[in-house]
Amino acid sequence: MNTVKTPAKEAEKTKTTEENYYEFYLVVSPEAINDNSSEIEKVFESILVKHGAEVKRRERFAKNELAYPIKKTLFAYIGSFYFVVNPNKVTAIKEDIRNSDIDILRWIVVSTEEKTTTQDTIKMHSLEEELEEVEKKVEKVAKEEKTDQGNDQDNKTSKSKAKKKTEEESDEDDDESSTIENIDKKLDEIMSNL
Repeated sequence: MNTVKTPAKEAEKTKTTEENYYEFYLVVSPEAINDNSSEIEKVFESILVKHGAEVKRRERFAKNELAYPIKKTLFAYIGSFYFVVNPNKVTAIKEDIRNSDIDILRWIVVSTEEKTTTQDTIKMHSLEEELEEVEKKVEKVAKEEKTDQGNDQDNKTSKSKAKKKTEEESDEDDDESSTIENIDKKLDEIMSNL
């Protein structure tokens, strides 16, 4: 039997093989942790890996005060995992999380875009600020160079004008000296004729 490949069937095939980025955020009761947060992290990471997820990043469990009590608890351990997995596997991951023996106060798995860490964001902002400072310095130096070039042009122009003036004055001096010599000669001639 011949099967016809339709665009819808092709899209369905590619959709099942693509992977999405997810965030798994959870709030765990302090009694469940008992200073053993690494064990809890391993349990949840193993659930993710079991279903073919690739854990990209995780935020370690940290004790935080809750904004409001959850199950009469004011403090809890909060952590998160960022992972990539086929969307078809998410339901099974959620089911395994629900069935885990760990006392989870709240949890959520959401599809999201890959995010940069807070440190990466801070680094990016500081680099942007440094770049702006460097650009300002470059502009300032460029303006100074233009001013210097303008001054150099002015200096060159004034130097050439001064040089021309000096040459003209020396020419005039030469002319004056020659006229004085001529006058002296004529006076000598006149005096000798007398």
